[in-house]
Amino acid sequence: MNPSRPDPEVPAKAKRRVFTAAFRKKVLAEYDAAPDGTKGKVPRRHGVASWHISAWRKAREAGAEQALSTPRGRKPADPRDVRIRDLEKKNQQLEERLRKAEKVIHVQGKAAALLQALCESAPETGDSPSSPTK
Repeated sequence: MNPSRPDPEVPAKAKRRVFTAAFRKKVLAEYDAAPDGTKGKVPRRHGVASWHISAWRKAREAGAEQALSTPRGRKPADPRDVRIRDLEKKNQQLEERLRKAEKVIHVQGKAAALLQALCESAPETGDSPSSPTK
């Protein structure tokens, strides 16, 4: 592939651009300060469409100054919801530890019963296992 030629492949889905409130305010201030004959250069210089300027101005004029500065995206989680999620996670971890402990206790009970049965069924020889043989 020749490095001087751009890649002809088109991405499957274009990425939507997001303009911050600070950028919008800056562009609107520059647009409002520009003389009448040069206002069309402002959106081109910043790479936005002219309808962006119109929409941003209408929002500002409608008293939506706060709307321009509100952050986009997901709202922060309620602290109570975060606490509930953390407690549910810890509860699940503790339940898993309890299940494992119950399995260990069950196996230990079976091992103890098996050892008891072996001790009872072993013939009594009178020699203790710790005494030396003659």
